[in-house]
Amino acid sequence: QKVGTIGKGYANEYDAHLHFEIRKSDLPVDNWPKAKATILEHYYEPSVFIAAHQKPLVPCVISATGATFIEETDDCVEKGGKYWWDADGSGGHALYTYTTSDPTVDSYLKWYLDVAESGNFEFEVLVPEITNLSTKAAYKFWLPGEYWVTIDQSKFAGGWASLGVFELKAGAEMALRLDDNTGEAYVGEGGTVIGYDALRITPSVEVGMDPNALPSEADTSGTVSDDV
Repeated sequence: QKVGTIGKGYANEYDAHLHFEIRKSDLPVDNWPKAKATILEHYYEPSVFIAAHQKPLVPCVISATGATFIEETDDCVEKGGKYWWDADGSGGHALYTYTTSDPTVDSYLKWYLDVAESGNFEFEVLVPEITNLSTKAAYKFWLPGEYWVTIDQSKFAGGWASLGVFELKAGAEMALRLDDNTGEAYVGEGGTVIGYDALRITPSVEVGMDPNALPSEADTSGTVSDDV
């Protein structure tokens, strides 16, 4: 079944693209009113519609008795933004995107978490085995409270990087997020990328890190600590 054609539209006005729209009303095929007021009357704004109707995320439950593995494709992981590329990784798949120095985030992954039993847990991330990895990948924790741990992904390509040991409390809202705006400028193909793969959370006998000792904002200055 044909779902689109390549061309420049009426009077060669538009570059070739596949158009997707969500209509409020029954309209003739290929109907596209040019007046903004008419568009708003007959069409939903896609991002608002999707946000209102998407399946709610259910947190992944962290085991208190063994390691919990969470893939980047699991239901508790929110994938935001539109610029993504595939790579080899855990379970046969990983993701990456290019870094930017923009103040606004474009692409990100956010892991929503819960814990079956309070305790201390080590967080580790699997870094895809790709080149030109970010040296300033800033992982944001909500434990609750907001804290950042910044690592040099290029030192861990193809392996696990520890983000540290944290005290987690059952019933608290928790999440981990990694954004693309590391402060490393986007230069296109061959530029710096940031990788996303599995997350491993393991019960630990070590004492959890003191959240007060962690920065409350991302480090994009170029100074990176691997002592995490």
